[in-house]
Amino acid sequence: MKLNRFKTQLIFSITSFVFLLLAGFQTGSATQTDDWNATIARLESRAATSAGIGDVPNTESYAKLLEGQRHTWAAKRTRSAARATASIRSARTALVAAIDADPKLAEAYTMLAEIEILRRLGETEVVNAIRLAKMALRFDDKNFGARRILGRLYSFGANLARGQLNRPNAELAVVEWKRVTELDPRNAEAWAFLSVLYERLGEKEKRLDALRKWVSSSGAIESQYYQFIVGVNEDLAPERASVRLAFDLISLGRVNEALEVIAPVVSDQPNNTVAVSILRDIAEQADESKFEQAAEPLAQTVATDPENVELANTLARLYRRRGMLPRAESVFTRALSQIGKNETRVRARILTGLGDHFAGIGKYSEAIAAYADALALFGANIGPGDQEIAREAARKMMLTARVTGEPGRIAGAFDKASKSLGSGDVSVVLERASYLRETGKRVEALAFVRAAGERGGRTFELFRTEINLLVETGKTQEAIALIRNATRSDSSAATSGQNGSNSQFLDKFTSTLLTTGAYISAKMGSQALASAEEVASFARGNERRQLAAISRATALKLNGDRNAALDVLRGILNESSANPIALNNLGYYLLDEMETVEEGTALIKRAVAIDPRNASYLDSFGKAMLIKGNLQDAEMYLLEAVAIEPGSMAIWERLGELYRQKGQLAESRRAFERARQIAWHPEDKDRLAAGLR
Repeated sequence: MKLNRFKTQLIFSITSFVFLLLAGFQTGSATQTDDWNATIARLESRAATSAGIGDVPNTESYAKLLEGQRHTWAAKRTRSAARATASIRSARTALVAAIDADPKLAEAYTMLAEIEILRRLGETEVVNAIRLAKMALRFDDKNFGARRILGRLYSFGANLARGQLNRPNAELAVVEWKRVTELDPRNAEAWAFLSVLYERLGEKEKRLDALRKWVSSSGAIESQYYQFIVGVNEDLAPERASVRLAFDLISLGRVNEALEVIAPVVSDQPNNTVAVSILRDIAEQADESKFEQAAEPLAQTVATDPENVELANTLARLYRRRGMLPRAESVFTRALSQIGKNETRVRARILTGLGDHFAGIGKYSEAIAAYADALALFGANIGPGDQEIAREAARKMMLTARVTGEPGRIAGAFDKASKSLGSGDVSVVLERASYLRETGKRVEALAFVRAAGERGGRTFELFRTEINLLVETGKTQEAIALIRNATRSDSSAATSGQNGSNSQFLDKFTSTLLTTGAYISAKMGSQALASAEEVASFARGNERRQLAAISRATALKLNGDRNAALDVLRGILNESSANPIALNNLGYYLLDEMETVEEGTALIKRAVAIDPRNASYLDSFGKAMLIKGNLQDAEMYLLEAVAIEPGSMAIWERLGELYRQKGQLAESRRAFERARQIAWHPEDKDRLAAGLR
């Protein structure tokens, strides 16, 4: 057997490596280290005078090679630091003897390099391993083990998971991993590393190609080095590559290609929540010809796991938006038939989902009945673990009653919710306040909220409602003072409410953000912009910086500087392309001009796909459909929006315009009347009054 055909593929365990470190593993004294460095230098000097691939290994070199391999395995398997030290020393001695017997023995250099990084991945060890691997390649350019070692070490040096990318090392790693794939075209580790390297180097198409090759690779034997270098939550499973490939394709707008990649993963692994989430997003965006292909694996997953209520809600919504109403309803009825009568929480959540379906298509009586049935499952005594589920059903029951505008139905819903949750429950208080507000009784609503806060302690939701009501009753400065009085002197993270007697529960960022929002609601443009600039000074971290930028864009638009607002929002999306608020706001502003309507519609559609039950996003998409003349879709999205937020003047106004365009003048007038009743700012009142004439 020729030496260049003999491929040593020793697999090392990071677990063993960590154990040796924790055990205080040492390779010897400084003198021994110096001796080893001198030995490597001697081997390099000797290698420099030799060239070419070695001949058939002689008996002595081959025996020493096998002896070195045996000692290496012993070092790896033992949990004794002392035995590991002795075994590595013996392995080195044997492998150096093998090289002395045959200086062209590439595999011996490779094994010495592997032993070097078995100890630890310190700077000296990495440098030595690279020196030894390069010696192996001098005598065998196709030595798989040496190429893989170099690929791993250059990837380690590229800082793939920590800090700024070291581009030179990343480029060297690419070269080595490409050589690995030439030697083994289905090597999962090589394609996985290449996909990460290409991503960090900004080479999108090459990354996609690497991911595709990873998907079709053979199963990896181990992934410890990949996890250590790229991230502990990573692995080399082909499904991981499929998920990433699908995600990247979606971000590039190649939805149909993404569908072909991810649908088989969901079919094979219905419990893969990440894959299911991606397929859900694809189904939201898929064209008519591809919808069934996307929906079928989701339907199979719901059928096998009826307790996955979130996915059932998603699937029903997908069917509803495609006009498949019977199929949407059957998702819930089928799930209910599979769930035992005693599984109260799951049944309540399914019934709440059914209520959402009915509310979204304007069947308010059926929706209220479904929510009431969900609430009734818990009886008079709602346990601690049931409270959130019961509160959600009750809140949506009250919301939907408010949509109808029928006093008797609203009173009935409030009565049922109060009996189940208590009249002082925050959701009941907020819904009563919202009803007073949208019927024009803002002063009464403000008094009601303040009284509730005094009785049960002011939560953040009550606090924010009080601010909004102060602004809407013309007391903006009082609202600003309330915010300031609740602000701590430090800038630590805000809590969700007051703790005990401490009335200062807002940090500076949250306080200034609320102040900016108050000025925006009051349409006080110059004050809003000044406050928005202040928000940015308190923002720490990407999420807060983006929120600050969004508030600034809104203030700029309010001040008439539309182009500056667009620039700010585009800047956010350049940094975070999936920020739904920025997507929606930019898309909404782009609807102002016909030449940018298509772009705006596409952006809003992405926001809806990310957060499909956000009333603002649904309203924006309804407006886009109105502009495009697609009245059927406009009605579907606006009905969903108003079922979620019946106190929105903008949504009712949009519905009024929709019904006017459809020729349904009575419905149009009722919607405009609801909008006018909710309106409080003089500009809005005048506009809506003109629309009613």
